[in-house]
This record gives sequence, structure tokens and C-alpha cells, in this order.
Amino acid sequence: MVNISKKERKLFILCFLALHIAGISWGQVRDADGKKPGNRGADKGGFVSREAYRKKRDSIAAHAITPLVKLWRLEADGAYAVRHYRDTADMNRQILYPNYKKSIANTFLGNVGSANQSMIFALRNPLQEFLFLQPYEYYLSRPETQDFVDTRTPYTELNYSTGGNNNREENILNVFLTRNINKNWNVGVKYNLISSKGQYQNQKHKLYDFTLFSSYETGRYKLYSFLSHNRIKLEENGGLVDDALVERDTTVTSENMQVHINNAGTSLHNQNFFLSHQYNIGEMRKRVLFSDTTKVYPIKIVHTLQFDESSRKYSDAENSTSFYKTFLYAYGSKISEKTKYRNFKNTAQIVLNEGYFNWFKYGLRAALQYEKIKYEIPDLAASFPLNAELSSTSQNQNNIAAEVGAFFSSTEKTNWAASWKTYISGYHSGDMIAKAHYVRYLGKDTLYNHKLRLEFRMTNKTPSLLWNQYFSNHIYWNNNFDKETHLKVGGYYKNKAWKVEVGGYWQALSNYTYFDSKALPAQADTEISVITAYAKKDFRLWKLHFEPTVYFQKSSNENILPLSTLSIYGNTYFEGDLFKKALTLRVGADARYNTKWHAPAYMPATSQYYLQTEKELGGYPKIDVYLVARIKRAAFFAKYEHLNQIIGNKGYFSALHYPITPGIFKYGVRWYFYD
Repeated sequence: MVNISKKERKLFILCFLALHIAGISWGQVRDADGKKPGNRGADKGGFVSREAYRKKRDSIAAHAITPLVKLWRLEADGAYAVRHYRDTADMNRQILYPNYKKSIANTFLGNVGSANQSMIFALRNPLQEFLFLQPYEYYLSRPETQDFVDTRTPYTELNYSTGGNNNREENILNVFLTRNINKNWNVGVKYNLISSKGQYQNQKHKLYDFTLFSSYETGRYKLYSFLSHNRIKLEENGGLVDDALVERDTTVTSENMQVHINNAGTSLHNQNFFLSHQYNIGEMRKRVLFSDTTKVYPIKIVHTLQFDESSRKYSDAENSTSFYKTFLYAYGSKISEKTKYRNFKNTAQIVLNEGYFNWFKYGLRAALQYEKIKYEIPDLAASFPLNAELSSTSQNQNNIAAEVGAFFSSTEKTNWAASWKTYISGYHSGDMIAKAHYVRYLGKDTLYNHKLRLEFRMTNKTPSLLWNQYFSNHIYWNNNFDKETHLKVGGYYKNKAWKVEVGGYWQALSNYTYFDSKALPAQADTEISVITAYAKKDFRLWKLHFEPTVYFQKSSNENILPLSTLSIYGNTYFEGDLFKKALTLRVGADARYNTKWHAPAYMPATSQYYLQTEKELGGYPKIDVYLVARIKRAAFFAKYEHLNQIIGNKGYFSALHYPITPGIFKYGVRWYFYD
């Protein structure tokens, strides 16, 4: 069973019922002749004649609503929206973990929900302001990745998977509910839960996020709102004491292998509030955008508020000197260290809407942003270490930034955007972010088209406060790093007819920041470059498919930025329709492999990965076998993960001293409802 507290269960059920009752109430059938509710046209006594019933039934069938779901995401602080799509026929149900949905190769601690870092450098996201959230970014609900919806009928996504025995079970639950209250107003709720006890000692993880979102449009006015709460609670074990227990054939089971830490944990909270509203000015014109007739105005004023509050607490009841070594400042007593972060952004911009003028089809925007940041970080108490409690110190930052941009997203064939942002004053004064992308669909047939995407991004930013200053019982540093410059250019070409995608990136890093072999922040004094190339292809013979994905990457400085040269994912399966196409069945196996490299070590006190040269990891294939059966909008699956753990080489480590999960059976369902 999924491990959900009573409070979480009540909150989820309340929102579920409220949303559905509201939609059902609004969606009641109204008589076409304009009669008031309650006037059923019934015979005396309240009974409906057979003839009246047939007319009513035919009328309802004639006025049945065809399901239509439109999704989009906001860009540039709400300046414009980009259409987004979900493939409800996707059969790749065997990929369960959020990190593997974003990257084919990852460094993590073996358990779902643990700190994660993509092995593919080009797929790593830009550093977050609050450093401690960086390893968990794939699990967070954020306004930047929220799908806003317009739907004619209620729309629901349900995804559930489970595996393992009662003592070491793993559960993943995803629920997405949305409906239009009326033609102008949409509301929705999203709930994601990861609950895992882990296959090794002291590895229990629980992560959840709860999100409310809404969009409203009437006349000249639009409003988008988003409210989320993310919570992560993890046990930390410091990895295995003896890797040989995994590397050699042994009778010791995973739950009985000794670990470094026995009573430590990390707790993170993150809350987001986002509100963007806009008002259009000028004479309205009608234009066809994405095959829909849309009202367009020459100019709009956009105002966006965003509040981000995060906190992290780390505690260790034992404070073992054998693990923390020189990082420990008070011994033998439980000490907790808590860091808080608040970020308030207020952005105003004026936008020249695209598609209004016949002689100028592009959009332009200019924005001014005020940002207030507050940190509360641990500090040395006056009586420390006699007093087991750390004190706290506050740091405040006020930043003002200006941004200009241009965009074009009105056609299905071409879209592009470019922007340049600079910080005028504050902690980030002089920092700069420039980015652009260009997408072109080639060919006449949209089903078998060619897609070309080019990307450019350049940042010159001061590392956030936590890179420069941090003190805790287990680790501390005090730096004065220079601005870090990161240039990234590249793109990809995709051909749907040939089912192939190829791409590549080149990145140049100056003053690159990282965690060194002592788990302390450091800054490179030489420029580092990284090249990445990849290819994907679906080979098909009758009903047999082989879908390989290969990434190649090379770092110019392996001492500071080590990378696995090759990362490979292969999915081989048989897929066919049964019972007059009522059932689609897929049976297959997928495998992951990366070449050996100095994969990072992990420091629980900061949740960060750092350099190590103790041993190389990798060179180990992980193989899963699975079955997926889809009946209309429901897809059921069963899989045995890490089948080859019982035979051959057993060096299945992801990070130093952190093995991946041994063999485990999992099953689940994903179901879509939208009529």
C-alpha cells in the first residue's frame, strides 16, 4: 500500500471531491427549450413517457461534447505561451523513475527519490539559487514546468506503481485532475508521491508535492495562478562500509549490509506561489493561430508575482568521527542544522503581441524585475561546542534586473525566441543571461515531418551565497568566487518518418564551480570545454523493435569535470494488437550501460556530489524485462528490474559506495479519463 499520512489523505480527498462536484454541478444537462430546472416535461406523477425518454436520449446524443484537451506552458514570466502535448498512447510504461524520464544515465544513491545528477553534462539544468534543492530538481513541482489546460470535458491522469516486499516496498503515485468550470475558467490539482523503504539499511525516502493551478481568460484579461508544496524526507546512510559485499558472491542480503551512518536524515520543504496576469490594450483583431481563430490585441501589460520559500534540515544523532573526519565540530550529541531561503520576484513587462500587424508578425517585450532574497544559515554559537545548538544568521539581497526579448510562436511550422537579461544592481549586479532557440518543421506532411531545433545560452553569473558561505556542525567554507561563465550551443534534427534523432552540444566553462575531493566548493582556474553528441533510432522488423540511444561526451579536464565517455540505453520489444485491436501488447527488455569513469562520491551533510579518485565505477549493464498491455486509455505493466543481478559481474554501483537496487518485481497502471 502507498504510505500516505491521514492528513495528506484527507487533503487530497477533499480537493478531489471539491473539483469533481464543482464540474459535475456546472455540467448538468440543460433543456434545449429554455425551461427552468425542474420542469422535466414529464407526465403527471413525475413519470417520463417512453416517447419523451427517446427524444431526450436522442437530444443528448446529438449534443454530445467531443473531448478536446489543450495544454501549454508559460514562457518569459508569462509574456507568451507555448503549446505542449502529452502522448496518451505512450507504451513506455517500464520507465518509472522521474530521473530516467529526463536522462538515460544518472548518478543517484540507488533508491528512487534520492539525490540525483545526470551523467550527461549537457542535460544538467542550470544551478538553482538554493543550492540544496539542486540534487532533487527532477522531483519538484515548479511553475516553470506546469502545464496549464483548457478542456471541454473533465480530464484525469492516474499513474500508480509498486514493487518489493512489505519490508522494502516502493510506491509511486501520480494524479492529475483538471476541468473547466466554464469556457473561461480552468482549475486543476496535481499530486505526486514517492514512498520507498529502500533495499539497503537506513534508506527510507518519502517525497510528495501537492499543486493547485488555474487559468482564467475573459475579453482582454488573462490570469494564471500556481500554488505548490514540495516535501522531501530522507534517511541518510553514507553508503556501504564494505563494497566487496556487493562485488563478490555472498550470502549477505542487501538489508543486512553495514552502512556508515545509522541515525541521520535530511528534510527539505519548498513552497511556490506564482501569479501572472495580463491586460490587452488596443483594437482587437482575429487571427488564425495553431489552426484556431484567436483574438489578438496590439499591446499587453503583464505583471507577475512569484514567491519561493525553501528550507533544509540535516541531523545526525551519532556524529561519527570516522565518517565526517575533519568536518565534525561537536562530538557525541545530536545536532541539527537548518538553512532557510526566501525569494520574492515582482516583474512588470510590456509586450508587443505577435501576429497583430500584417507588416510585423513578431512579438517584442521589455521587462523590469525586482528580486528580494533572504537567507537564514547556521552560524557558530557563542558557547559552541559546549552548547549543542547552532545559532543562525541572516543575509538579505536586493536585485534589480532588466530584460528585452523577441519571439515568434504563431505557426506550427516555425517558432523562435531570444532574450537578454542583465542585473542592474544588488548581489548579482553585472550578471547576464542571454538565450535563444529556433525550431523549424520541414516538409509538407506534418505527420512525417522533419524537425530542426537550434539552441544558444550564455550566462555570466555570481555563484549564489551558499557557494561562498556556509557553516554547519559537519562542514563549513568561506569563499569569494568570481563570476562563472557558461556558454552552450547546439541542437538536434528529428525525422519522424525515419524515426531517427541526432544532435550535439558544445559547452565552454570559465570559473567553473564544483565540489572538490574534500567535499568543499572550489572554482577552476582554467577554461573547460565539453562536447556532446547523441543519436536515437527506432529499427523495426515486422512487429519487432530495437530502439537504441547513444550519448558520447568528452571533457577537456577530466580531473575537475570527469564524465562517462559513452552512455547507452537500448529498448528491444515485440508489439502487436490482439482481440481485434482491443488490446495492444508489448513484451520486451531494456538495458542501460555506461563506460567506466570516476563517478562522484556523495556528502550527506550537504546533499552534494563531489570528486573522488578512489575507484572507477561503471562498465556494468543493467537489464530489465517487462510487459505492457494497453486497453483503450488504460495501460497495465509488470516488470522485473535488474534481472542480471543474479548472474555475472556484480559491480553495480551508481555513486561511490552506493549500489543500485538489486533485483525487484514491480507492477502498476496508468489510466487517462477525459470524457
